[in-house]
Amino acid sequence: MIDEALTLGLSDRPNPARYAELKRSLSAFVAEAPRGNHKSLPWREVPKLMTRLCANDSLSAYALRLTILAATRTSETLGARFDEFAHGTWVIPPARMKGEVGQRRQHRVPITTGIAKIVEDLRPGEERSALLFAGSTATKPLSNMAMLMLLKGMGIDATVHGMRASFRSWAADHGYARELAEAALAHVVPGVEASYQRSDLLDARRAMMQAWSDFCLGKPSKAASVRRAR
Repeated sequence: MIDEALTLGLSDRPNPARYAELKRSLSAFVAEAPRGNHKSLPWREVPKLMTRLCANDSLSAYALRLTILAATRTSETLGARFDEFAHGTWVIPPARMKGEVGQRRQHRVPITTGIAKIVEDLRPGEERSALLFAGSTATKPLSNMAMLMLLKGMGIDATVHGMRASFRSWAADHGYARELAEAALAHVVPGVEASYQRSDLLDARRAMMQAWSDFCLGKPSKAASVRRAR
């Protein structure tokens, strides 16, 4: 009716329905606001942070050290149990990993000398709790804000998750193969490649993660660089 009135000159008001339709069509061309990245610490500054963390005997500091050395996510670290560390490997169960329920996979982290020292230092606490980072009770871990608050209190303008980016940048700048670095971060291989690449490259990652541990702790690295997965 409105279109007919416009045609006959009986109205000069635009058809609001047509405007709404046009608006919906144009919305497909409107760029989405870019997502903000997690603030990360430049990898060259990580050893200085680790020195400060090693001088702090709080559970939050230990948890952040493990998170950095293992390049894990907050939930993966805070739920860590003593019985997950054995035979040179930290096995994180699917329930703590990111992803759709039913599609999550366990993640294996090579136990470097730096990680082994953390577990050794915390081992006496096993008498109280099976958790490395037990909070107010033996069955609940520290708050997922504990490590972030520690960083803020230290004046570090970075997030806990951003430490994974610090590791990823270090790996890239040191020539480590993309598939090794991505496997260390437990990133899922996309597309058809996932059907063929079913290995988590654990053995190939050991040297890389030891070199990362040595770098973070300011120690000369004896680990051989692994430039490609075998």
